[in-house]
Amino acid sequence: MFVRCITERYPNSIFKIAAHPKYSQHFKNLSNIKSFSYLEYLIDTFTNKIFKKNTYRQWVEESADATVHIGGSIFIEPAKFIPPQNYYSNPKIFFIGCNFGPYKTNEYKEFTFLRLQKAEDVCFRDKYSYDMFSDLDNVRVAPDVLFGYKGYPTPKTGYGIGISVIDLENRSDLKHMADEYYNVIAQIVDDCVFKGIPVKLISFCEDEGDKKAIQEITNRCKTNRAEICEYNGDIDAILDEINECEYVVASRFHAMIIGWCLSKKVFPIIYSDKQTNVIDDVGYFGAKWDLRKEVYTADKLFKDTTSSNNHNIERFIKEADSQFEALDDYLKYEGDFI
Repeated sequence: MFVRCITERYPNSIFKIAAHPKYSQHFKNLSNIKSFSYLEYLIDTFTNKIFKKNTYRQWVEESADATVHIGGSIFIEPAKFIPPQNYYSNPKIFFIGCNFGPYKTNEYKEFTFLRLQKAEDVCFRDKYSYDMFSDLDNVRVAPDVLFGYKGYPTPKTGYGIGISVIDLENRSDLKHMADEYYNVIAQIVDDCVFKGIPVKLISFCEDEGDKKAIQEITNRCKTNRAEICEYNGDIDAILDEINECEYVVASRFHAMIIGWCLSKKVFPIIYSDKQTNVIDDVGYFGAKWDLRKEVYTADKLFKDTTSSNNHNIERFIKEADSQFEALDDYLKYEGDFI
């Protein structure tokens, strides 16, 4: 969705994606996008492994008029952070829709500060991240890019509950909560089936274990009548699946955003500060389950979910457009290769 946002906004610009070629199939209908070939990807992976440097990716950046990083958690400190010896940064680099953290060391924060300092423009998606680097003149803040996504279907009233899930076994800080989380979701599924309420388990990202989490949950269910919805690159299809629901239990950050944009009654399940920061920014005061702080029963989760109300995010839909403000200005006057 991030890629579609930017490529459809600038149809006369050519974008090259530095990623595994398997992702290119998701963008085959976008004529202004080019992905790494398999050979290019292998060269880049090999040089990074041997020389600790993405040689091909750097060459692409050097030959481009500009570089854009668009996404959410761009600045997460790795388990063992070692500042790169040969870090290349395009003089015209734009960071769009990002947040900072989680981080552990001042060394990583200082390295990020230097990266941002060299950027043409930085637009965070939350005030917490903005406040961390607000001393920089090129740093701004605006609502998450997907608040302003133009391809949402017309919101329906919907019926039933959609539950986006995550794999807690894959998160060292929350692994101890995995059994409780899976059991509660499984009981919600059983309760919905018993009451005749449609229920969907939604996987956003197989690579991060969503599909595995669904398997864990269904193994604990007494019934096998929950609908399974897996994102496979067809954005419109997964948006339609969510649009059919009345309520969204959102473990995934963007399940929360998408749910609000489709006028769903959203119950957030929190696993990271990036969620609480945006929840605070948009003034959401409804019920939520913070996995890091509290225990929830299935009965309470069902009650709080079905008592949720729509959250008005009209203002944030309009303000999200300013994420692209600096890039708008740049592409208006400069070349058309990104």
